[in-house]
Amino acid sequence: MEQHEYTLIDHVEERMWWFHAMHGNLLRLLNRFLVGRNGVLLDAWLGTGGLLNRLQNPFSDATVIGIDIEPKAALRAEEKSGASIVIGSVNQLPFANESLSALTSADILCQEAVHPDLA
Repeated sequence: MEQHEYTLIDHVEERMWWFHAMHGNLLRLLNRFLVGRNGVLLDAWLGTGGLLNRLQNPFSDATVIGIDIEPKAALRAEEKSGASIVIGSVNQLPFANESLSALTSADILCQEAVHPDLA
């Protein structure tokens, strides 16, 4: 994603209907599958951290972390959410198999750097 796109997203993701609806749907789905679980929840290709920030309260028993390939976006996501952030690619996640309880990844398959078969 282009750097200026991260800036635009950062300014609108808290109030734009698209992000509000998508994040709400993801939260409802996660809530159905993660009730009472205290594992690790990963937001992959987290952008500037809007979803990651919204994951903090409903899953306070879980360890919520994020990953993004863009260091500036990852820094902003860390500032916004307070969560731990890893710099890395969704094409090759730096986590051991079966170490994550759940993974969210919204709006990434259309990104040039993402290879759907790997991601």
